Amino acid sequence: FTDGSIARSLAQKTGLPYMVTLRYSDIAAIWKYEPHLRPMARRILKDAKKVVCLSGAAKDAVLGWVKGAARDELARKMEIIPNGIDPAWLDGKPKTAAHEPVRVGFAGLLNPRKRPLDAIAAVHRANEKQSGHFIARVCGDGPLKEAVCAAMKPEDSYLGRISGMDAMKAFYADCDVLLVPSAAETFGMVYLEAMSQGVPVLYTKGQGFDGQFPEGEVGYAVPCGDVRAQAQALGRVMQGYAERSKRCIEGARRYAWPRIAGMWMELYRELPLRGSCQRS
Repeated sequence: FTDGSIARSLAQKTGLPYMVTLRYSDIAAIWKYEPHLRPMARRILKDAKKVVCLSGAAKDAVLGWVKGAARDELARKMEIIPNGIDPAWLDGKPKTAAHEPVRVGFAGLLNPRKRPLDAIAAVHRANEKQSGHFIARVCGDGPLKEAVCAAMKPEDSYLGRISGMDAMKAFYADCDVLLVPSAAETFGMVYLEAMSQGVPVLYTKGQGFDGQFPEGEVGYAVPCGDVRAQAQALGRVMQGYAERSKRCIEGARRYAWPRIAGMWMELYRELPLRGSCQRS
């Protein structure tokens, strides 16, 4: 909405059409916590020639902001274009089997939105309720660092902040499944990165990554805050592990940036050279 406001103002002055992309700050921050800006946001969406979301879940959330004919008009010009991944990531190999014990990875900021404590609790609960043996491997930094370390058991490991593609590839490749049960995600690049290294993923139900793949193909959607359900999903995701790891590799390749960039280029070419934007 910040850049969209500028684009709309320029459109009023020049007649050039504009397009907006909605991300986490728009959907979960500005719209939610700045209600006095909602009329402006609706005007930006109304006058945009195209409105892009990164996922079906985000699209559904945005359509909920308007009603009636305005909703139908918005739906007609909405597009879904996901994030892409650098082709340099796409060198991973499928895994034939998981480690023993199973290594459950978490990668991201250690803050309340990312829910690292839930991920650790789910690993421990899975050990109590499942026949398998799971351990947590956490990388990242943030305000919950001390709480994360305190929640870990001796067999778990905290690896600190990891930087660089090669280091992150090594982290993912050393994990058997990725569990990041975030409260909110525009897309969730960590899931795609893990998949590129053959790692099945557990992602948050109703958030950005949910709906990118059929349920069970590369992993499962888990409800945020439901540690019990997350623990149960850890057991399910290990079934048919080798085939799912192979599907992760294949699925990640569909998100290579050159292909995603081509989708953007095609969308921009569809825009008219000139447009109309009435002052209001």
